Amino acid sequence: MALAKFETKKQITMEKVIDRNLQWDNSHAKSIQLYKLIGEMITLDDLPFSHVEDIGFIMFVHKLAPLYNLKTRKYYSEKIMPDIYESVSNKVCDFLSDYIKLSFTTDIWTNDSAKVCLMSLTAHCIDVNFKRKKFVLCATELDERHTGEFINEMFIGMLERWSIPFGKVHVVLPDAGAT
Repeated sequence: MALAKFETKKQITMEKVIDRNLQWDNSHAKSIQLYKLIGEMITLDDLPFSHVEDIGFIMFVHKLAPLYNLKTRKYYSEKIMPDIYESVSNKVCDFLSDYIKLSFTTDIWTNDSAKVCLMSLTAHCIDVNFKRKKFVLCATELDERHTGEFINEMFIGMLERWSIPFGKVHVVLPDAGAT
């Protein structure tokens, strides 16, 4: 006769209860600062959102700020990144609005693993010190046949999304791919 397996639950220690009660909540000034810094790190270092769930990162953050309540990848992608994106895109729009003319490059490619076709748009300009500036503005999924008319519609839509009047377009260069 087989004996039934019983799972034993460990009783939570007083130390863990105290730690949980002392952790900063989402509105704590230091939490807000760290959420933003982690979001900026993900952006600047081109890290996957899953980085915040890696054991090494968790250990590092816990050692650095034991009262910080580290969030999941979903929190950073849905709550933190939209604010960062909005802030950066507003600055880019302001910067681009200062130019009389802008040049653009565009590329169309297929991402085989995701089974999608994308079109990118990059703005190029030269500042008052003759330094080249470029901004990757977007990559948009193409869900129709790639006719000239459709690509033109997509291009104009991308410009509108960035509040760039068509009259500011100096030149548009496509990639050197197949035509």
